Amino acid sequence: MSSYDPPDWLRPFLYERFRWKIAEGGRGSGKSYNLTMALMALGAVGRPLRILCAREYRVSLDESSHALMRRLMLEYPALAAHYNTYRSKIVGRNGTEIIFKGISDSTGTAKSVRSMEAIDIAFLEEGQYISQASLDTLIPTIRKPGSEIWSAMNPRYADDPVYKMAMSDRSDVLSVRVNWQQNKYWSAEQEAERLDFKRLYPERYDHVYEGALDDFGVGLNQVLTRAMLTECMDNASNASDAFDDGLVEVGFDPADQGSDLNSVTVRQGPCIVYNETWSGKDSNLIKSTNKALAIAQAWNAYKLWYDATGIGSSVYAALEEIDPDIEHEGIHFGSSPGGKDSLYTQGQTNGQAFSNRYAQMCIAVRERAQRTAELAAGDKDHDPMTCLYIDDEVPLVHDFCAELTQPIWAYQPGTRKVRIEKTPKGTRSPNRFDSTVLAFAGDTEDGLSHGAVDAGWGALLDML
Repeated sequence: MSSYDPPDWLRPFLYERFRWKIAEGGRGSGKSYNLTMALMALGAVGRPLRILCAREYRVSLDESSHALMRRLMLEYPALAAHYNTYRSKIVGRNGTEIIFKGISDSTGTAKSVRSMEAIDIAFLEEGQYISQASLDTLIPTIRKPGSEIWSAMNPRYADDPVYKMAMSDRSDVLSVRVNWQQNKYWSAEQEAERLDFKRLYPERYDHVYEGALDDFGVGLNQVLTRAMLTECMDNASNASDAFDDGLVEVGFDPADQGSDLNSVTVRQGPCIVYNETWSGKDSNLIKSTNKALAIAQAWNAYKLWYDATGIGSSVYAALEEIDPDIEHEGIHFGSSPGGKDSLYTQGQTNGQAFSNRYAQMCIAVRERAQRTAELAAGDKDHDPMTCLYIDDEVPLVHDFCAELTQPIWAYQPGTRKVRIEKTPKGTRSPNRFDSTVLAFAGDTEDGLSHGAVDAGWGALLDML
């Protein structure tokens, strides 16, 4: 392929002036391909541009537009002749510079974003995942006269910051809906996949292919859906008497040094009351353990649970050196389910139902959220202490809840054992989620019982 014919929807991105330019829609529309092509074309003609390609978290360059740009250079010889690729940037013969960054403050790279100068275009990849905190860091940086902020996104929730910008009535915002119907290169193979998806997953089709919002978290394979978490927040004030005197337990997910995050979640009885994350880049395990312990002590916690897998295997030694008064226990995520020989549901033991302790802990928290919804609807008379609530004063509660919806469940091949996929589609490790399930680890010490999950997760397994 040697020539490029831009689709009609792309022309305003190339020829019209707006502060924000957002392409939103479903799978297979060609949004990322065409916007990336437009950026490279603009950078190859006229004056040199400084372009920032940003994601909330940059897992690797191979999962960013850097990889797509390299592919476009193979498809279009003119681009290959103009650009040279380097480890973390692409540079044009005319001086155009394309830079790639993760912009979340928790990654430790936000400081370098704040100090960037003379950005002409900031391209926000996967705009549905960009947090308000990251926008608050980025927007003041993109201050050059005539500078623009572009984004490609698959709409997710109505209160996602970039989606709210796309739906705003600001005169300097261009928002275009782009779906598979606008892809002039739509193939027979893609059409077959679309129709198959529509047949197999009708409840998810509109969100995935037609760009509809996913406010109700209709994907049955999410451990925690958006609808569940909304119920957990909306009903927290109604259940305050149930947890005001509840015991405080803390979950600590320690980070490796680098871009990983430490996370601490505090729960009082059935209610999540606090979460804090911090980068592992500039801290060691002793410092992080001390900080987690200080948070636990500030909340008068009686127990600290921590991930004892990997780097976490050294937390015990760190705690013993500190010698805290707080009870503490490490959980190996890959270990056998708690109470593995006890009955779970439908004749299954916990050991037969769950691939490991982590999967069991995840479903235990899901069952709490399900009971919250059933109690609120009047369908079941559950004890509020067995439910799940989220205080709306949890710091960055929107980002917190968004991360809680990330992990998905699946069956372990060849068995009916539930396993958890923490990082679907190359997403970042869900540290907030992990510290949250750790805070509720006590639920699974002796196994989950059939009575506790009647019409809950067990019913979902039966339906499937």
